[in-house]
Amino acid sequence: MKLPFFAQLFKSLARPPATNPFPAPHLPPSVTEYLDDVRAGQAKLNPPVPFPPGGRGRIAYDPAACIGCKLCIKVCPAHAIDFIPEAKKIRIFRAQCIACGQCTEVCAKKCLSMDGEFLQADTDRNSPALVAE
Repeated sequence: MKLPFFAQLFKSLARPPATNPFPAPHLPPSVTEYLDDVRAGQAKLNPPVPFPPGGRGRIAYDPAACIGCKLCIKVCPAHAIDFIPEAKKIRIFRAQCIACGQCTEVCAKKCLSMDGEFLQADTDRNSPALVAE
């Protein structure tokens, strides 16, 4: 009897993790104090896992190349792209984007692309990191 999942199990155990480890080796009592220690050189952060080649990060937009054809709006399953009629350009809500890449494939002028930036956390909903115009 063949059990193919054992082969996959052993391959997975031999590979390094694909996710980022927690920045500290152990959960510190106070994250703020730990970050102060890092700045002072008394503690180290775990390095982040590098972005994989061919990975889909955040969407990048070149408004100068955009002709306002609205094809990207039609194919966006998350409805994360808005049209600005007076400028004949688009606005991308990156917080709503699911990084599927369909808009980059359909873009006639290739003004949409996926860049290597995938950390987008911000407290301001309208920050440049989350809204591309």
